[in-house]
Amino acid sequence: MLFKMRWRFIKAAMIATFIALVFVVGGINVAYSYISGRKQDATIDMLMKSPLGSENPPTKPEGDSNDDPQSKSEGKDKEIPPERPDFPGDKGMEGFTFFLEKNNPEMRFMNRYFTVTLDSEGKLVESNVDNIVSVSEDDAVTYAEAVYRSSKQKGYYKGYRYAVTEASGNKLIFFLNISRDTEQQKTVFLISIGISVGMMLIIFVLLFFLSKRAINPYVKAMEQQKQFITNAGHELKTPLTSISTSADVLSMDLPENEWIDNIRKQIERMTKLVGDLVMLSRFDEATPFSERSRISLSEILSEAVELFVPVAEGGKRSIEDKISDSIYTIGDESSIKQLISILLDNAIKYSPENSIISLELKKKKNRAYIIVSNKCAYGIPKELDRLFDRFYRPDESRSTKTGGYGIGLSMARAIAEAHKGTIKAKDLGDERIAFEVKLPIN
Repeated sequence: MLFKMRWRFIKAAMIATFIALVFVVGGINVAYSYISGRKQDATIDMLMKSPLGSENPPTKPEGDSNDDPQSKSEGKDKEIPPERPDFPGDKGMEGFTFFLEKNNPEMRFMNRYFTVTLDSEGKLVESNVDNIVSVSEDDAVTYAEAVYRSSKQKGYYKGYRYAVTEASGNKLIFFLNISRDTEQQKTVFLISIGISVGMMLIIFVLLFFLSKRAINPYVKAMEQQKQFITNAGHELKTPLTSISTSADVLSMDLPENEWIDNIRKQIERMTKLVGDLVMLSRFDEATPFSERSRISLSEILSEAVELFVPVAEGGKRSIEDKISDSIYTIGDESSIKQLISILLDNAIKYSPENSIISLELKKKKNRAYIIVSNKCAYGIPKELDRLFDRFYRPDESRSTKTGGYGIGLSMARAIAEAHKGTIKAKDLGDERIAFEVKLPIN
């Protein structure tokens, strides 16, 4: 129980960490992608409106010679620097031109791009692929025609960021190569994933060593609870035995006295309750069973049916069984028998007269399924999971009719979990309820 609690704590913390990292990594990469897109738009806008936007890099002035220093010096005096691109400052771009080197005259030569101009009917007017190597003129026209047909003003196509603008009644389509940005984005994504994985491993190691300390208060509370139940059980046995002995003495003088009979019944209930509570505390231990062996579920269920058929018939109920042969599990035989007894006894108590109780044992993959179903005389509870809580009763008025303390299903769950299995309740409709136990098979 405590081992499971520790791993549940680690699992919950790791899931919370994973979710947080997904949001952080996702937020970083989405923000980076958005900023990259806006930066690309700002670059396109700058290059489209630059007077040098479609020109080739300037050549050296005439008379410049590497062999003549004087001529080289004069050439420098005569050289006219290229006009620097002017940032347009369009609405929405002011915050993103910050990322551009707006005083760098080499900016337009640092980007690879091409342009295509189409008329209103989508026919080629002009194309310029002087500033790119990897795209031919035919490819450029093909890309432009595809963008033209899409009717979008900006977007991505074949690894390029494009923008469409009106130019003298024609459509100028500008394509910017974004391979460098794409690689950077991949790098940021891989780095963020790597850091996240590393953080997950570090957090797991820390949780593994610190979780024991974190659940120490819970461990102490559980130990105190088990110790209290054990001590209370031993302390209650003495007065219960004394009361039972006194009732026996009184019955000698007052035979067939209803008050004495009632005392005996209550003593039996209290004795059973104390025994069940002590057993429940034992199931909370890491190793509740001193020995485990290979047991036949088929034989245990067949024996249970033989024992409970007379009980069911006495209460005007019947039991139908469908038990598959040769299904085995590893565990404690007496506990499994107790589990089946709890479910069958519960079905008899809560089913109406002249109804049928169904018991089924089947195998599916590597699990054995034990299913006990019956019609519920008191209606199906809304909170089915709470049926396995200790002392829980959907309707307190039932206790006077059915007896018990609402602890049977809690024991059934403890037994199933101690055998590395599960138990759950299902609403089958038509006022029928089923309890399904899954156990590993051997």
